[in-house]
Amino acid sequence: MIVSEPDRLMRASQPIALAVDVKDLSVMGAQLEGPALGHIIPGTIVEISVGSHRGAAEVRHSRPSGSPGRALYGVHFLDQGDLTEAINGIVDALKSPSATVDLWSR
Repeated sequence: MIVSEPDRLMRASQPIALAVDVKDLSVMGAQLEGPALGHIIPGTIVEISVGSHRGAAEVRHSRPSGSPGRALYGVHFLDQGDLTEAINGIVDALKSPSATVDLWSR
């Protein structure tokens, strides 16, 4: 997940990349667990990448996870292009009961 980190005056500055864990995934959105950052709030637009596929998503909710310094973020995918195709492929592959999907090779 890529998000702009505010400077000390709370203005958007350079984007930072955050490693997140995918806790739940659908064609419309995802639940992600990552670092708890106070400036990632509902309405924040972030960039999501899966392999080389990128697209925009809106944070719909954030709350602390069970782990110290971590938060759960619910995001709704806004992009209808390259990222959507990649997510649809992953979701379709997960529907097969015998399938295993390597998310990092997509």
